[in-house]
Amino acid sequence: MLVASEVKGELARIHPARACCRRAELIGLLYGGRRNVISTLDHSTARIAVALASSLEIPVDAPRPSNGLRTPRGRHHLRVALDPSFAAGWEWAGAPACDRRAFLRGALLGCASLSLTARGTHIEFVLPRRASAAVLRHRLAEVGVRGSQVERRGRHVIYLKGQDEIAALLRLAGANRGLLDFETARVGRDVHNRLNRLLNAEEAN
Repeated sequence: MLVASEVKGELARIHPARACCRRAELIGLLYGGRRNVISTLDHSTARIAVALASSLEIPVDAPRPSNGLRTPRGRHHLRVALDPSFAAGWEWAGAPACDRRAFLRGALLGCASLSLTARGTHIEFVLPRRASAAVLRHRLAEVGVRGSQVERRGRHVIYLKGQDEIAALLRLAGANRGLLDFETARVGRDVHNRLNRLLNAEEAN
């Protein structure tokens, strides 16, 4: 069974060997934040942000709780502040494939949620600005992942519901175990639906 927290945990355990990929992933982590701050409820995401910055010798402080951001259950967001100048000169258009994958992995960790419901699985990227959402949607489309964009309570959301798109994104980001669980669940649902159709046809006849 695909578990959202396990997918993010798997992604957070990936430590790119190349400095260019570490930089691209950190840029992806920061993409969904405001200004120079990564804000997350996930401790592993905060830790990987600090680890990536430290490996690149980028000044970074330890994650700190944010007094202004709290969930209904009382959980505080963790804030990791970075000097945004480290991203100067980086462009998606000229980035190699490995950097693009690293950027998408960072964006998944930093501003995406994986939802498991009775209706299936979907991924949402939540961003504060319409332009940022449009750019990310375009970048996803360039690597074969088509998403839809909506505005919800003042936030701009890109959501993926297509099974092929979700599988492609997990593959690109490096969530191999998550992809295996996702594909296993998808096959199970297909078999279950096919059996239901056959049984309904038998009863109708």
